[in-house]
Amino acid sequence: MRHGINRDKDNILFLRSRPSVFNLGDYLCTPLHYFDFHCNAYERPFFLRNKPYKVILGGGAFQNFGLTQNVDPRSTVLWGVGSSLHGSHSVPPNGDNLSYLLYGLRDPDSTSDPGKVLPCVSCMHPIAALPRGEETNVFLNFDSNITDRTKFSRQFFDKERGIKFYWNCLNEFDFARIFARTGKVLTNSYHVAYWSLISGRDVAIIGYSSKFRSLLKLTGLRKETLVEYDVKDQEKLLALIRDVIRQDRFYRLNAFDEARNEFIRKNIDFAKECKDIGFVQDVSIRPFQRWRSLCRKLNYDFFETLVRMSKKMRRP
Repeated sequence: MRHGINRDKDNILFLRSRPSVFNLGDYLCTPLHYFDFHCNAYERPFFLRNKPYKVILGGGAFQNFGLTQNVDPRSTVLWGVGSSLHGSHSVPPNGDNLSYLLYGLRDPDSTSDPGKVLPCVSCMHPIAALPRGEETNVFLNFDSNITDRTKFSRQFFDKERGIKFYWNCLNEFDFARIFARTGKVLTNSYHVAYWSLISGRDVAIIGYSSKFRSLLKLTGLRKETLVEYDVKDQEKLLALIRDVIRQDRFYRLNAFDEARNEFIRKNIDFAKECKDIGFVQDVSIRPFQRWRSLCRKLNYDFFETLVRMSKKMRRP
């Protein structure tokens, strides 16, 4: 994706987590949605062949903090990248001495330096500030490696006090419409849990990896707020969902406004630091505009379709 080309501006490649199955959180976790870096912005390296460019890597989860992404750390900024190691006793790698030009880590469990913690930039999306509604809704991760979609149906949740059920692959406008009606959230999606906590909703988090424990540390919630399951044990996930609903085990972040504002401030300060060190010529907050978001999603879908078609054509 290109956002206008000017030969006097820097070329910057924005790399974010792109799971094979679309989910809204990973789509909204790039700073390109929220800041204007006054550059020639690209989201795919294909368009940068034989051109000098810099990289903003993040957000989302990357193995080994993105060091396997074939980028030059000396011209790369790491923005809110985290880890997601499965297992109830998994520990994320330490990122205290990364070789990037500048970096901020999403997960406080990944660093001993609080100044290096940079919460996901999607805290700046209007979704994260939507007032709570009245409904109790379930949002599950659409990735079949995380949630066995064959075991879940709307009928399953209809039996549980008429609770409604959605996947986290909704587009941002459909999600926002449903989220605005929601006051209680049960989820195994990191970003749905994140937005729910910093918007003042009651949340039940069913986690499967290290990133959920880091989210508790980031927001200051107690460990008992989180219940965990092994992705290989989908029957346990079913049982946990039933238990949480029947026991009404939901938790709320009391100072959610303060937390959200602090997370936004950290991202704004990080953007300013990118300018201060000369990584970008200028940076400003990009106001949310519905038409821009629609165009961005259409562009994203178009190129994702091209990539899938290209992969199919290369298969023997």
